[in-house]
Amino acid sequence: MTKEKVIDILKGIKDGTAWLIPNIAEDGEKAIDIAIKAVEHHEPHWIPVTERLPEVGESVLICDAYGDICIGHRTRSGYYFPDFCEDKIKDVRAWEELPEPYKGVTDGRD
Repeated sequence: MTKEKVIDILKGIKDGTAWLIPNIAEDGEKAIDIAIKAVEHHEPHWIPVTERLPEVGESVLICDAYGDICIGHRTRSGYYFPDFCEDKIKDVRAWEELPEPYKGVTDGRD
């Protein structure tokens, strides 16, 4: 089942039009199972700096030895906060790629 079909089925279930979708009983159950698995497996993936470093200049989530998390980027000489702050982030233990940016909704509130 394609991602688009799963999304269409889930939207149909949400808005009450699922009964219009052919084979909804069988496909609907599959779509829900796929969605559940996707949510269960979507966990943050911290990468230890001992395993791999982000690209120089790439903005990432950074976790330090104290468990503090911030957005920063790596330079050739170390980790730094984004440009608005000159303080170096010390004792970086792990990093994670940033999520996709918010796309907004088209209901007129954005």
